[in-house]
Amino acid sequence: MRTEAALAARLGRWLGIDGAAELDRLAQRILEAPPGSLPRQVIVEGAEHIHLRVPGGASLLRRLLAFTTRTQPRIFWVLSMSSSAWQLAEKRCPASLADIEQVPLRGLRATELRQAVLARHRLSGLPLHYLEPRTGRNLLRTRRRGLRGSQKHQQLIETDYFQKLHRASLGSIRLALFHWLRSADFGTVEGSLRVRPLEPLEPFAGPLDIDQSFALKAILDHGTLTVDEYSEVVRVPVPRSRHMFHALSDLRVIETAPVPADGVEAAGAPAGSDGSGARYRVRPLVNGAVVAHLKSLNIAH
Repeated sequence: MRTEAALAARLGRWLGIDGAAELDRLAQRILEAPPGSLPRQVIVEGAEHIHLRVPGGASLLRRLLAFTTRTQPRIFWVLSMSSSAWQLAEKRCPASLADIEQVPLRGLRATELRQAVLARHRLSGLPLHYLEPRTGRNLLRTRRRGLRGSQKHQQLIETDYFQKLHRASLGSIRLALFHWLRSADFGTVEGSLRVRPLEPLEPFAGPLDIDQSFALKAILDHGTLTVDEYSEVVRVPVPRSRHMFHALSDLRVIETAPVPADGVEAAGAPAGSDGSGARYRVRPLVNGAVVAHLKSLNIAH
């Protein structure tokens, strides 16, 4: 989202207010609206899309924050933003964030991840039978041989499985469910679903060079980027940016972002499908692994 007119139009459309071409005018109409005609709470996800890491690129974010502060008596606003984008916002517009309460969202703990995965599985109605790791570091050591085959033994295997699942998924429920499906053996035995030991994925970060790592950081800072926007952020020619995005796509680290339901891109222009018109994001399944990779290089903090 690059212009105030596009942002005001989208917010107005969500609120059922037409014809407001600027945020000040939209705010005035919100304050003048009859009681009960507007939602009391509004959640705006992906607020990182309205800033750009270029000179002057935080002005629209400042305008949005001023707008939410002005209309707060009528609407309780909740804005979500990636941690890397929030760090930039804190440095670029600290005065605008002074009266905003930050609520960091932490990753799931191992016990919470287990609850989420099993809550989804219970819909199937099948009891679970965990297969014990038998080789190498995955070997589960038990103190008493008499435990084998018992319910206590199954509980030990289950605990060990979910601890490893938590480490492998980096707290991401999406990646955890992906690993869970890889572990499930859908050939039932005596009416149960067998859960095989967790098999780690091949690391993807090996082929990434330093320029590609910084490109991923730029994408995370903005949620999505087009080739043209990336060129503006890192100040390189468009052909070089296009080559970078193609390389990261070939490595299956980034992908084209889904088009919004209204068919309009975040910048307010018709969605494109190729070249600089397509928007790219880090693949959700590898988002946690990308962040961990960038932190290992001190590119992200």
